[in-house]
Amino acid sequence: TEPKVLLLDEPLSALDAHLSVRMQALLRSLQRELGITFVYVTHSQTEAFSMADRVVVMNEGRIEQIGTPDEVYEQPASPFVYEFLGHVNLFHSRLHRGHAWIGDIAVAAPEHAEAEERSAIAYVRPHEIEVERVQTGGAAMAALVVHILSIGPIVRLELVRKNDEDITPIQAEISKERFRELQLTKGEEVFIKPRRLDLFPNEYEEASKSIRV
Repeated sequence: TEPKVLLLDEPLSALDAHLSVRMQALLRSLQRELGITFVYVTHSQTEAFSMADRVVVMNEGRIEQIGTPDEVYEQPASPFVYEFLGHVNLFHSRLHRGHAWIGDIAVAAPEHAEAEERSAIAYVRPHEIEVERVQTGGAAMAALVVHILSIGPIVRLELVRKNDEDITPIQAEISKERFRELQLTKGEEVFIKPRRLDLFPNEYEEASKSIRV
């Protein structure tokens, strides 16, 4: 029929993981061969990022962000986009004159140089959390290891901050090699700090429905 646009509404949702990967490759090849636009609807971040040239993130019928996969992942436009893109830790923070604080940890935030004692929410992806056995090089949060999950080359840790009323786990992801170096076991104390975080001032706070960590 030679359509100008091909609409695909979750075409791979009923397939197992192996077959889904094969079909993604087939669809990419088909799109290049036909040279037409595919509009592909999916709830899977992996499918969207592996197939798309442009990603549109929608929330209740409204567009939250449009961009390349790298733009959407590296520069989420809102808390919704951040949370939609997979596992993420949310911390309550405060901004003051170009710095952000999570507990005793200070992080440079030059884009918020004008902020004066302003509340904010900070997002940290699990692979951006640094885990150490001893506190080194500045402030860090003490936490207890409550669960260890090995997933292929990655080890996912669930951590609970010490002396904190909130018992919602913080998720950290480290390589299996790093896990072997640390030799961690359940119940041990570690020290954690974010390598990178993204901040949203308090006007976003009501929009975020994440569980507080």
